[in-house]
Amino acid sequence: NIVGRYAPKAKVGGAGNYLGWNRDHTDSVLRMWIDSGIYPDFLTFTYVPYSVGEIQSERLSKRKSDEDDLKNTLIDLKRSMLDLGFPEKKVYLSSWNMTRSSRNYFNDSLWKACYIIKCCIDNLDNVDGIIYSQLQDSLTDYFDNQDLLNGSSGLLSRDMISKPAFHAFRLLKHLQQYLVAKGDNYIITRDEYGKITIILHNFINRNYLYFLKEENENTLKEHYSFFENQDAKVFHFNLDNMMTDCTYELHHHVVNRNHGSILDEWSKFEFNNNLHFDDIDYLRTITIPRIYSTNEKVSEGRLEFDVMLEPLEIRCISLRPIK
Repeated sequence: NIVGRYAPKAKVGGAGNYLGWNRDHTDSVLRMWIDSGIYPDFLTFTYVPYSVGEIQSERLSKRKSDEDDLKNTLIDLKRSMLDLGFPEKKVYLSSWNMTRSSRNYFNDSLWKACYIIKCCIDNLDNVDGIIYSQLQDSLTDYFDNQDLLNGSSGLLSRDMISKPAFHAFRLLKHLQQYLVAKGDNYIITRDEYGKITIILHNFINRNYLYFLKEENENTLKEHYSFFENQDAKVFHFNLDNMMTDCTYELHHHVVNRNHGSILDEWSKFEFNNNLHFDDIDYLRTITIPRIYSTNEKVSEGRLEFDVMLEPLEIRCISLRPIK
């Protein structure tokens, strides 16, 4: 109330509670706002997929195996707000990640990039903003993690090499203002001039082997054994109301095991920890998305084309009309 009196346009939110860890705890926080009669202008939460557990009366956090947990947790939050009579407010995740661990090689992987894009697409209608928690690996540097990759959750390595997770956010920047359609593995957007952008991902669930080990026990050499499958996925697009008698250029940005994956490029050096400066500079240069174009012709106002994604691939396709 004091802030509102002196800065009427300022917004005050809170309270940054840990979402998804304990449903009862979240409900009690909402009740505290209701009982006080003072509501924030927006709600903030942090989220990492862990839940509360107990061993011999000692409380601890345990990993969640549901890959859709963020979506389900946000749906539960909205349901709780409605059931408790909490007024409609914007909800922001002020700190979000797939792990608290800084020794988990999934942070360096293509899976992480797919997870980021999957969460952003799945929760487009469930949350008003998602803020990623760490930019660079050096924030969690310690004497035991001086390797090229060490499982830290930054988007950039300590040597400023772009990880797949960084590329995921760069691809998301290409999305246009208006939503056309979205599904489990894709989103289609356009701008007011008709430019179309599609983002796709071939997310694959982790298997039970991943959850049998501690997070710092999954190794680089066995990384691809922690997935339910290694299947490619084919997407068929059928876009109506396109410009007639026109050819569209499809501009592709591709990140997969052959393009843009520092973990896979490092594997070609047999995960050598004594790389020369020139080697690191080479890896920094080569770890970028592949970019290429294809042309597709409109037939009777309809544009049809297929796209095949490799396992754990992410891709952005921009459609541009050409004469």
